[in-house]
Amino acid sequence: MYKYSTWIVLGFLVFVMNDPGMAQTLAVTSSGVAQEATVGKKIGAVRQMTGTVKTVDLVGKTLNIKNHRSEQIFVISPETKVKKGRVALKLTELRPGAEVLVNYREFDGQKQAGIIKVKP
Repeated sequence: MYKYSTWIVLGFLVFVMNDPGMAQTLAVTSSGVAQEATVGKKIGAVRQMTGTVKTVDLVGKTLNIKNHRSEQIFVISPETKVKKGRVALKLTELRPGAEVLVNYREFDGQKQAGIIKVKP
């Protein structure tokens, strides 16, 4: 009986983890029962945008980038990294007019910057 319940739980986990629309984190207790630990939001794929820094709002934690197609606002988190070549920069060193490449993900309707690469 224990073997069958283990296979059922494992099958369920494989189904849940392979479903791209499912945005839940599951935890397995010591008894082998899957329980919902946290419910997250759908996270998009990593995307890129190249453009010119228009504004950097350190208080509001946003970055405004403009290119020939559009103007986008990115949310800056504590995990956001700013680099120029191999050198890490502080967010305060990012200036309007700088040419950048922003790697970001859409999360909860907002574009969240992951890595901001300043072009030399």
